[in-house]
Amino acid sequence: MYITQGLKRAIQVNANGIATIDGDQIYTWKQFGVRVAKLAAALQQLGLCKDSRVAILSMNGSHYLETYYAVPWADGILVPLNIRLAPTELRYMLNDGGVEYLIIDDAFREMLPTLIAGTNSLKQILYVGTGEVPQGAIPYEEAISNASPACDAERGGNQVAGIFYTGGTTGTPKGVMLSHDNIMS
Repeated sequence: MYITQGLKRAIQVNANGIATIDGDQIYTWKQFGVRVAKLAAALQQLGLCKDSRVAILSMNGSHYLETYYAVPWADGILVPLNIRLAPTELRYMLNDGGVEYLIIDDAFREMLPTLIAGTNSLKQILYVGTGEVPQGAIPYEEAISNASPACDAERGGNQVAGIFYTGGTTGTPKGVMLSHDNIMS
């Protein structure tokens, strides 16, 4: 089993049905699938390879769901970050998880300089928003529009799908690795 199976099936049986509604932006399953494949390609063009970690720090929106599918589509591992944590806690997770790519939205733009100061492995930031693009970041929509759809890596089974951080009894967050089979079950 693999996470992207559900998306492919939705496209197959209901291509013109509504997949997401985010404000005035509405995507059908077919449109959503193309966006996922293009985001996966954009990440690969930025250097994402097998097992690269992609973190997302964002409020809910269609871009969050696109990321959820695009990362395994590109053969990567998703690291969702808790929006309620302090920058130092989030930075710990970025470093501990070996995160190379960060997708961040408007809500956390002001936190970005503090968040990334002292990160070890971060290579690129994609910015989702309408505000001024942070220095060194790539606009999310521009990355998608400039990419051609990638083929699904069909990452699945016992391969790691995501690293989910929990509060530990020691006070230091622990990264729990869940496989595609774990999540699909």
